[in-house]
Amino acid sequence: MTAKTYSYFSKIYILVFASLLGFCIFFRHGVEHSRYVLMGMNFIFLVTHKKHFKELCTSESFLALLSFFVVALASLILNSISLSRIDEVSNWIAIFISGYIASAITQDNNIRFIFVIPVALLGAIIIFPGLTGAGWSHLNILSEERLTLFFQERANHLGLICGMFAFATSYYGSRRSGWMRAVSFFLSGICLFLLFRTASRTSFLGTAVIISGWLLWNAKKMRKDILLAMIIAGICGLAFLFYSPLKNNRIISSVTSGIKEDLSFQQRFFTWNVAYTNFVQHPIFGSGFDTFGEQYAKEKEKYKKNQAYQKQFPHTIPTTNNAHNFFLHLLSETGITGLCAMLLFWTIVVRKGLRDENVISPVVAGMFLISLIAFQMNMSMYGLQISTILFAFAGMTSYPKQSFHTAF
Repeated sequence: MTAKTYSYFSKIYILVFASLLGFCIFFRHGVEHSRYVLMGMNFIFLVTHKKHFKELCTSESFLALLSFFVVALASLILNSISLSRIDEVSNWIAIFISGYIASAITQDNNIRFIFVIPVALLGAIIIFPGLTGAGWSHLNILSEERLTLFFQERANHLGLICGMFAFATSYYGSRRSGWMRAVSFFLSGICLFLLFRTASRTSFLGTAVIISGWLLWNAKKMRKDILLAMIIAGICGLAFLFYSPLKNNRIISSVTSGIKEDLSFQQRFFTWNVAYTNFVQHPIFGSGFDTFGEQYAKEKEKYKKNQAYQKQFPHTIPTTNNAHNFFLHLLSETGITGLCAMLLFWTIVVRKGLRDENVISPVVAGMFLISLIAFQMNMSMYGLQISTILFAFAGMTSYPKQSFHTAF
C-alpha cells in the first residue's frame, strides 16, 4: 500500500469507525452496516500491515477475548446447540479489532473518539427533535416518563451510555484547558442530564461511584474540580429529592420505600434463581452461550404450574434474555470457565487504565467499571449499542503503549 493510498484508506477508516460509534445512538442498522464495511477494511489493513497483525495476536486482551470465544463455542457443542449462536462473540471480536486498528491509525489522537457519542447524543436527542418540529417534551425534567428516544423501552441501555461518556468527557476535560475544557464539561453535563432523564438507577450509581473514586484518587491535583463536583452533586441530589416525580417509582424508590416495596428489584429474584439453577446443573461450561432466554422460558412454564414456586417468588419478569446480573449470567450460559475468561478480559482492560498504559486507557477503564456496576442489575452486554461501544474502546486501549502527554 503506497503512502497516498494509505492516507486515503486511513481517512475513510476513521470516518466509518466514527460513524459506527455515532450510529449507536440513533441508527441501529447503521451500526450493522458500518461493522460489515470495517470487517472488509480490517482484512485489507492486517494483510498489508503484518507488524500490526503480529502485535494484535500477542495482545493480552485480544487473547483473553479469544479464550472466551473458545469457551462459548465449547458450551454450544457440549449442549448440542446450533453454532450460529456464536455470532455474538464473533461480532465482539470484529469490533475489538476495529478499535485496535482505529488506534493504530490515529495513534495518540484516538482519545478524540470519546467525543463522537456525546455529540451524537446532543444532535439526535436535543438538536434534531427541535429542528424537525418534534419539540423537547421528552426532555421535560418534571415528566414521569423515562427517556427512551431511539432505544424503544431500553432506557437502561441509553442511561449506561450517558453515564460512561459523562465520565469520559469529564476525565478529558480535567486534563485540558481553555475552550476544549469548556466543551468537554459541557458535553459531560449533557450526558449527566440525559442519564437523569433515563432514570437508570444502576447506571447513575456506577457513574457516581467511579467519578467519585477518580476525584478522590486525584484529590491533591484536583481540589477545584472536587469542589465543583460536590456542588453539582448537591444540586442533583436536591433535584432528585424535591423536584423529580421519578423519585416515586425509579430513582430513589429503594431508599424511600425499602427494597421490599421496590417491584423492579423484587422481579429479579426469580431470574437470579433460574441462572443459579442453570449453573448448578452445568457448572463447567454452562447451559450454552446466548441461551438464557430459552432457559428462562422453560422455567417460567414450571412456575405457572407450581403454586409453591409462585409463593416463593411472587414477582417475575414476563420474558428476558439475560439474568440481570453479570456474574450469574455468565455462570449460567458458559459456566465457571466462561466467567473466568470474561473476567480476565475485563481485568486486563481495567488494569491498563490503572497503569495509565496509553492515552485512552484510563477513560476506557472507567467506562468498563461503570458498566460492571450497572450490569449487576441489568446485564446489557448483549445489546448491540452497548457491546459495540465496549469492545470498540477495549480494542482502542489494547494498542501498544503510547505517550500520554503528547495527546494533551
